Amino acid sequence: MIAVGLAALLAWSAVAKSFVPEPAMVFASKLVRGGDAVALPIVLATVGLEIGVCAGLLIHRTRFLAFVALGGFLVLATALLVTARYQGVSGSCGCFGVGPSAGGLRASIIRNGALLLLCAAGVVLTPSTGGEAPEEVLS
Repeated sequence: MIAVGLAALLAWSAVAKSFVPEPAMVFASKLVRGGDAVALPIVLATVGLEIGVCAGLLIHRTRFLAFVALGGFLVLATALLVTARYQGVSGSCGCFGVGPSAGGLRASIIRNGALLLLCAAGVVLTPSTGGEAPEEVLS
């Protein structure tokens, strides 16, 4: 259930950035040197990662690895948000497009903390196959 919920959230985020990439590009251009020339590839890579992890969460054999990858991504994204906040960057990160869901950086940091907790629960509750096929595949 956690995997499906997080997959839906990632799909929503990817679709929002695909149709309206400007908010995420504006935020990315504030964080890195190079402005828009670097911001678009960052947003596209993020969308690709979200789609890949979304698919991984929905496939039983890759779910554990997808939770680990999502956890790593969330730690990195949260570190960037915290850095931006301490540098005085204002506005929304654009992670979920524009609209009422687009809060400030503080709200984004809190949201990522909650997502990290869900991701950690997913890692704990999802059995790792340890490189071996699950029993249902073997029988």
